[in-house]
Amino acid sequence: MFPMTENSHQRQTLLLEGRRWSIRAWPELLISTSKKNFNIELDGVHEIHVRRGLISWRLVGPEGRLLRMSGLDRFQAAQLRGVIRVLQARDQIQEVTDWHSTVTKQIERARSEQRWFSAEALQRLIDATPSRSIQKLVNSLRLADQLTPFEIEAVAALDRNLRLDISVLNNQILENELIDQRDFLDTIESSPLTREQAEAVICFDSRVQLLAAAGSGKTSVMIARAAYAVKKGFCEPSRILLLAFNKAAAVELQQRIQTRFEAAGIVSSGIRASTFHSLGLSVIGKGTGSKPRLASWLETGDELEVVLEIVDHLRDVDPTFRYKWDLYRLLFARASTDINSSDFDGFDKDKGRSGFQTLRDETVKSNGERLIADFLFLNGINYEYERPYEHDVSDINHSQYRPDFYYPEFDIWHEHWALDSYGKPPSAPGYRDYQRSMEWKIETHGKFKTHLVQSTWASVVFSDGLAKLQRELEEFGLKFNWDPDREIPNKWARPMDHQELARLIRTFMAHTKSNSLTQVDVAQKLRKSKRTDSFHGFRSNLFLDIYWPIYDAWNHRLSEQKAVDFEDMLLSAADILDKELVDLDYDLVLVDEFQDSSQARARMVLGLLKKSDRFLLAVGDDWQSINRFAGADISVMRTFENWYGQTLTLALTKT
Repeated sequence: MFPMTENSHQRQTLLLEGRRWSIRAWPELLISTSKKNFNIELDGVHEIHVRRGLISWRLVGPEGRLLRMSGLDRFQAAQLRGVIRVLQARDQIQEVTDWHSTVTKQIERARSEQRWFSAEALQRLIDATPSRSIQKLVNSLRLADQLTPFEIEAVAALDRNLRLDISVLNNQILENELIDQRDFLDTIESSPLTREQAEAVICFDSRVQLLAAAGSGKTSVMIARAAYAVKKGFCEPSRILLLAFNKAAAVELQQRIQTRFEAAGIVSSGIRASTFHSLGLSVIGKGTGSKPRLASWLETGDELEVVLEIVDHLRDVDPTFRYKWDLYRLLFARASTDINSSDFDGFDKDKGRSGFQTLRDETVKSNGERLIADFLFLNGINYEYERPYEHDVSDINHSQYRPDFYYPEFDIWHEHWALDSYGKPPSAPGYRDYQRSMEWKIETHGKFKTHLVQSTWASVVFSDGLAKLQRELEEFGLKFNWDPDREIPNKWARPMDHQELARLIRTFMAHTKSNSLTQVDVAQKLRKSKRTDSFHGFRSNLFLDIYWPIYDAWNHRLSEQKAVDFEDMLLSAADILDKELVDLDYDLVLVDEFQDSSQARARMVLGLLKKSDRFLLAVGDDWQSINRFAGADISVMRTFENWYGQTLTLALTKT
């Protein structure tokens, strides 16, 4: 029904009269004649029409004539039509007036409270906007004179650009608050807040991402925003949560809250500053009735030692694992996956050129050649690097030919071609005639009938090129004797040690677990990667071959202890929050160092915001992630809006 305004009350008593009839137009269609009263319920009005008959006007329903309206003139018939059409559109008009009333009240409330109008509240109004079809109905049937002024205003408001109006409103609120809250903004921290910091405090939107340069005072913003929320009555202290990445940061936040709130005369009792891990334990405890137990080696900080214990066991019981562990550690861990890499670490004085140092303490031209040289050295193979070819083939176009490797005991030459997986050489100018040079060298060996084995950069980095080379040389009689503990002549060579690889394994485990990646998921990601030359292939598969047995053994130890690690705990907490089995009732969530958040942490934050009108401030640096070793995934920061919805992004640029 229409709102009972003064105008609608007047319309309620409006009568249309003929010689033998009268019509009350509101709140229902009541037609009185000298013989009877004809009452049409509102639900049936949409089926009623006014039509001209041979003698007089009449009301017609779905089953034909309802009533003849003797004495009704053309003007009165038009009036009656208008009344009926207004009644027929009553639900639409009521929807429009209700919506307009809500919009008006919410905007006025924000203006009176000087509170930023959130994107979530704005989107609700936009989503609830009635269809503009009522405008066409009112205009085409000229029903405006049948509506109250408020209804006319509501219909016109359907053309309103709410996003623009709210943007203007928020800018006004911001400027007003910067003035009205000046004393608060100058004193809530030990130093007055800058304009950028103050804006980050006042812009109280649903989702705010604050990109903060180092030393720009991001912690001050978090403290001040929490204090502003309490001071303005937006949130109760007990419904405010600050999340830090580590315990030291959480303790510092809690202390600063107490100190700064007390100095400002603002109640801080109930505000919680916590780590994700502590919060996760609380969530699991409330969701399951029992807090999980963290693995003992994690509580004592001995996680790397446990990884190394697992590795030692696997090396003892599985010769294949032992070989792959050492092969990755000594050769592939530091192998470049970029054929154009020129990150030289050595210099050949005799040849006057930069290059790459080998374990045998020589300098070779390329990363691929170093990989082969070190593989040969660790297998005890005697080789000569760039020995002059046994036949003098120098001419006007070629200096004396020097193949890459020579195996003197068996008179075998070896050329390693700098070709990627597409058969193309590096893009550097020195490789312009590389293909022609390859053809000449192969033809030379054919001409003098010398033994030549060949390898390519792509084959040794992304395929089984080293194993193939070993098989081919063994066919000529060379004896390979793999010894990862062989004494290294090059005192400057630094292959990855066991502890360093264990740390890399633990880092990768944190990533896979935090992001809920299974063995199948990782394999699919590698296959789908656009950077095939960088990720998919022998080098990556070699790492995964040593990673998954360690991962399984790690989880087996957790199961034996009936314990969890940090990643499992965060995932369990995220699942509980996602399923809404627990609601911690925080209206304002402020997250520090958000660039260091894994997907498990991001899911936990999302779970805290399940209900409407909850507010998030995520503070972080979009390019720096100092905690990637703990499973951080910077893509969460870069795809913030995909995670949390429409976002207001602000920045602190001044230190």
